[in-house]
Amino acid sequence: MITKLRPKDRHKAIVQAVKEDNLTAKETASRFGLTLAGIYYICRKHNIKPRKRRKDYLPSKYPEIADKEWLRTKFVDEYLTYQSIADLVGCSRQRVHQRVLEFGLTRPKISRAKPKKPKRVIPLKGLLKDKRIRAMYKGKRYIAHVMPSGAIKRRDTGEVFDSPCEAAMSISGRKTVDGWNFWSYRVAKGCWEPLAELKQA
Repeated sequence: MITKLRPKDRHKAIVQAVKEDNLTAKETASRFGLTLAGIYYICRKHNIKPRKRRKDYLPSKYPEIADKEWLRTKFVDEYLTYQSIADLVGCSRQRVHQRVLEFGLTRPKISRAKPKKPKRVIPLKGLLKDKRIRAMYKGKRYIAHVMPSGAIKRRDTGEVFDSPCEAAMSISGRKTVDGWNFWSYRVAKGCWEPLAELKQA
């Protein structure tokens, strides 16, 4: 039952209740029938502070995330997301995030950097002085040029290939062709040798 007091006496009673009974602002407001704003005004006037409401005094609605070891196992060891843990417990993602911050739990970051692709190696780069190469297939002659990068460009179609084998497959239509013996390069005027000779050299 709320006791009616004169304002001056009520102030004294409130100050005494806050100091001696160690009440919170909400408990004091409920006891004396005042608003929280009124209690805070009186406390400021008399230079006192009501006890803060601690969460530890209240039973946890979600005991799993209140258990630091359980939460550490799920968040750090099993690397579950906030949402996954929230689905297990039945609470909100924000509540899990708040508990993680309260317990100071951290986990190592996983690098998501994409692996670097190996540099493309073109086998004919810098091997030929005469950049023209040729091949005979089913009675037809094919001419190609070795570009400064080492890639091979067919004269008839303009297609560019990284290796002699790829260029040879484009002509023969077969899946495997030894392009080093398929193509020839000019050693001297009227003298052509297979590209395989370059490997031996």
